[in-house]
This record gives sequence, C-alpha cells and structure tokens, in this order.
Amino acid sequence: MPLQIAFDYKSYDWCVAYYLIDFFFMSDIFVTFFTTLPETDEEVEMTDRKVIALNYLKGWFFIDLMAIFPFDLLATLF
Repeated sequence: MPLQIAFDYKSYDWCVAYYLIDFFFMSDIFVTFFTTLPETDEEVEMTDRKVIALNYLKGWFFIDLMAIFPFDLLATLF
C-alpha cells in the first residue's frame, strides 16, 4: 500500500499481491478464533471456544480487522 500511495502505482500484479496478503490476514483472524489459550498458572490449554472468541474480541481483533479493511476500495467509492 505505501508504494501504491506514494507513486500512484496501479498495476494488476500489485493488486493481486495486496488482496492475497489480505486473504492471508483474514484466514489468520479465522484461525485465531479457534486457537487454544494457555490457562493461568497451569499447563493446561483452554479449549472453550466461547472464552477463546471473547478473549480475542477483547484483545487484538479490532486491530487485526483494521489491518485487512479495504480502505482503498472505500476511497474509490467516495
């Protein structure tokens, strides 16, 4: 994205690369909802999906969502 903004560089190859990277970030968000968490003070993993999802939503979810948000497409609409 910085290259595209700085030099107004719009190539099909770069667009494919940007969307491919966004796809990998999106799949990472999906996988994080199902990744176990370590229990506190124990060597046991938390496997309750509701607790895992709430922990992720309270933590890094908003930052990860902003990382994949297509601001360039939003800018072209307006």
